[in-house]
Amino acid sequence: MNIRTGSSGGGEVGHAAPMSPVEVLQKWFDAHRRGDLDEARQVLAADAPIVLPDRTLTGFDALLAFFADRREQRPDFSYSVADVLAGTDHAAAVLELVEGDRRWRQVALYTVREDRIASIWAVEEAPD
Repeated sequence: MNIRTGSSGGGEVGHAAPMSPVEVLQKWFDAHRRGDLDEARQVLAADAPIVLPDRTLTGFDALLAFFADRREQRPDFSYSVADVLAGTDHAAAVLELVEGDRRWRQVALYTVREDRIASIWAVEEAPD
């Protein structure tokens, strides 16, 4: 995204500062919380690999299909973000997963490039 800078008065074109990995993750989770799938789709790269404990998906549509299947099979499943950790090109989220009386955690590592999630890799502990 280009923005006009007023530093020299000469109409220079500058670039907006890139978002940090934490800001990208915040945008991702906020879009999901609001149910704004158009915005969530914009945050995830079209060809992003999503490596889950039992399968690998590619892109937003595959992730939506996975969530729909999970909701159908496990209607009482939910998750919340417990913590977010960040570096220069990555952010990790610790997610608390709940299904009925079962509780467990997932750690998801997000690679961020050009203000978008380029890949997701997740591992889970065994449920209680």
